Amino acid sequence: MTKFEERAKAFENHFHHKVDVNLAIKAKAYKMLGFWAAGLLGITNQDEVVNYAMELVIFEYDHSHQGTAIDKLVQDFAQNNINVSRFDIEDKLEESKQQAYAEIMGE
Repeated sequence: MTKFEERAKAFENHFHHKVDVNLAIKAKAYKMLGFWAAGLLGITNQDEVVNYAMELVIFEYDHSHQGTAIDKLVQDFAQNNINVSRFDIEDKLEESKQQAYAEIMGE
């Protein structure tokens, strides 16, 4: 293998690692967001809380429907007469992303 091929392979491996880490951070952030939302929705059964959080993660990654996990939360909150704005949800998601990054990267 030439030096160029070795560098190309190293770059490719680094790229794949970054993608894997970013996916893990995103999934963890949406799971945290789901835990937060479940609390606001009054879901107290631990299994139901975990199921709701995982449903949110799957919703974000499943592109067979229209909308995003944030759209789902807006709808869920509205259906339950909970006054949480899209901005509040986006703000909480950003906070969750920062926390997920710190936990995964060990910071």
